Amino acid sequence: MKKRVITVIFAVLAAFLFSGCEKGGEIKENKSGIEIVCTFYPQYSWVKNLTKDTDADVILLQKGGTDFHSYQPTFEDTLKMQTCDLLVCIGGESDLWSKEAAQNGGKAKVVSVMEQVAENLIDESVQNGKEPENDEKEKDEHVYLSLKNAKTACESIAEVLCETDEKNARKYRENLKEYLEKLEEIDKEFEELAQNSVRKTFIMPDRYPFAYLARDYGLECFAAFEGCSSETDASFETVVFLSEKIKELDVKYVAVTENSDKKTARSVIETSGKDGIEIVELNSMQTLSENDVKSAEYTDIMLENLKTLKLLLN
Repeated sequence: MKKRVITVIFAVLAAFLFSGCEKGGEIKENKSGIEIVCTFYPQYSWVKNLTKDTDADVILLQKGGTDFHSYQPTFEDTLKMQTCDLLVCIGGESDLWSKEAAQNGGKAKVVSVMEQVAENLIDESVQNGKEPENDEKEKDEHVYLSLKNAKTACESIAEVLCETDEKNARKYRENLKEYLEKLEEIDKEFEELAQNSVRKTFIMPDRYPFAYLARDYGLECFAAFEGCSSETDASFETVVFLSEKIKELDVKYVAVTENSDKKTARSVIETSGKDGIEIVELNSMQTLSENDVKSAEYTDIMLENLKTLKLLLN
């Protein structure tokens, strides 16, 4: 995947905007609590839970319906990152721009989820019967789809929140304890499913952002594309490989990500020659609608994924 580069022009213009608005004091006016900016939805959901019943202001940059792989920050976004108290980012290829923006004249503390779980990072990869085109692998940035990573990240975020906003530290710790218990409960449900399921393998004729989730529970997946792939058309070899896996494993369901056009999945099913195979969705939280962002919870989405995984593994 090509690295996104923040150009010199972008940095200069962003710095110009920052200096002008700082002078006017418009951003900070009437602000009662600390301001926390989250680049994408999963961190936003975590932080909303950690800051519950406090005066902290939590801002999500990702707009509803925008895939986070292709999200580009506006100048307004840059300004928010430079004037906030805390920036929480994934820390992967898709939001490399965030740390540079925050550090370009800003005062924000930065928490990178990937840095907090650095020992658990894995290379982006996919099993689809094709030889890798090159040996240069990016680290898989879908770390948030691991409940174990989520727990580690929330602990780190809460620690920085306490340091940044001491008057609410006690509440942050209480919220962390409550949220970790919820994450732990769901984590155990996934573990029980994996231990008791008929299969340990599922098929995903689509992008595959669930490598961390699969690794956590000893599962295997055959998929069409890597999690951050921009490909939409699977090769003939990949379609044949996945269709053979459908027959070999005698599966009843195959998975796609949310908002998939299901084109590759339908092609794979048709090539397999098997009847009655259904397509189900695993939610990667990469592209949530505006309504989802307002009403959804990270834990609710993971519980829905648990239900879907039950279908795929039984």
